[in-house]
Amino acid sequence: MIEKPAIPDTKLSRSEKFEIVLEAIVTLWIVFFFYLSVILLFSAIVDLEMDFLELKTLRVQFMLTEERLLSIFYIFTAAIFIIALLLVLWRFKRRLRVIRLGHVFKQLEYITEGHYDYRIPDTNLGSLSSVVTSINKLVDSTVEAMEEERRIEKTKDELITNVGHDIRTPLTSIIGYLGLIENKQYHNVEEILEYTHTAYTKALHMQTLVSELFDYASSRQTTYVIEPSKIQIKLFLEQLAADFELAAEEKGMTLEVSVEPAKLMGCFDVEKMARVFNNLIVNALKYGYGASVIKLKAYYKAQEPQNDPIIIYEVRNNGALLSNDDLNNIFNRTYRTDQSRHSDEPGSGLGLSIVKNIVELHGGHVYALIDADELVFRIEMLQTYKLGEPNE
Repeated sequence: MIEKPAIPDTKLSRSEKFEIVLEAIVTLWIVFFFYLSVILLFSAIVDLEMDFLELKTLRVQFMLTEERLLSIFYIFTAAIFIIALLLVLWRFKRRLRVIRLGHVFKQLEYITEGHYDYRIPDTNLGSLSSVVTSINKLVDSTVEAMEEERRIEKTKDELITNVGHDIRTPLTSIIGYLGLIENKQYHNVEEILEYTHTAYTKALHMQTLVSELFDYASSRQTTYVIEPSKIQIKLFLEQLAADFELAAEEKGMTLEVSVEPAKLMGCFDVEKMARVFNNLIVNALKYGYGASVIKLKAYYKAQEPQNDPIIIYEVRNNGALLSNDDLNNIFNRTYRTDQSRHSDEPGSGLGLSIVKNIVELHGGHVYALIDADELVFRIEMLQTYKLGEPNE
C-alpha cells in the first residue's frame, strides 16, 4: 500500500530551533572577540610612547585620567552591547526567513506532486507573505484552468455524442428510403416521389445540424471577428420581421416590432446580430406552443452618469412558459427543454448557445425570464458611441 505523503510541517523543528540558537551564540562570540580585541588594543596603545611622531603617550597627550578612561570603557561597552543585540536580531530574522522559505519550497513541492487542494498557510512570514499569496493565487488559477479544461472536454464529448446522434437519425432514414428506391421496392412513381421527398427533408435537417455545429465552433474561436457599425434599430428589426412573416403566418402567429424611441440607434455587427435574432425568432416559432404573437422590442436604458448607456433588446412570445430550471440552463451547450426534446422540430440544441457566444463577443449579456405571462429572451448591450442628442 502506497503511503500518502505527509503535509509539510510549518512549525520550526527542534533542529531548526537549535540552528537559530547556535546562530545567535556564534554571533555573540564574534562580537565578544571583537570587543575584547578593541579593549586590549586600546589598553596597549594608550600608554605607548610615540617618539617617532614626537608625541607623548595618548594618556598624557589627551589627559586621559582613570575616570575618563573608565567612562570611555562604559560607553564603548554599552555601544557594543547594543550593536550585539541588533546584530543578533538581524541574523536571527535572516536565518528564520531562510528556514521559512525552505518550508515554502517544501509545501510548493507538495502541491506540485498533485495535492492541488492544499494552500500554503501564511504563518507570520513577514515579507514572504506577498510571495505566498501570489503562489496560492497561481495555484487557484491553475486549478480553475484545469477544471475548465475538464468541463470543456466533457462538453465537447457530449456535443459530439448529441450531434452524432442527431445526425445519425436522419441519415438512417435517408439511407433507408434511398435503399427502397435502389432495390426497386416501390409500386409506382408516387411512392418514389414520396421516398425522395422524405429523404430530401431529412437531408435538409442534417444540413441544419451541420451548419449549427460549424457556427457554434466558429463563434467559440478567438479569430471570430466582430465588425460593429452604427445602425437604426427599428429598420433592422422590421427587416427581420419581414423575413419571418410567412413562416409566422404558417404557425398562426404575427410579428410585432416596438422600438422606443423610434430613432434609437445601435452599434453592432449587423450580420452576426441578425444571426442572433434569427435563432431567437426560429426558437419562438418552433417551441412557442400556443403563441399568437412574437414581439421584437428595443429600448434605451440610461445608466449612472459615469457609466455608458445600454440598449435592451427583447424577443417575446405569449406561448407556453418555461420552468425556472429551463430558464437558467437554456443557453447552455446542447441543452434542450422538455418541450423541444419531445418536439418533432429538428434542432441540435446549439442555436441559443450560438446566441450567447455572439452576444458576449459584443460585450453584452443575454438571459431568459418570464415577464407579464410572456417568455422573454433579453439582450443587454452597451451603446458604444455618443449622439448629439441622446436617442431623440
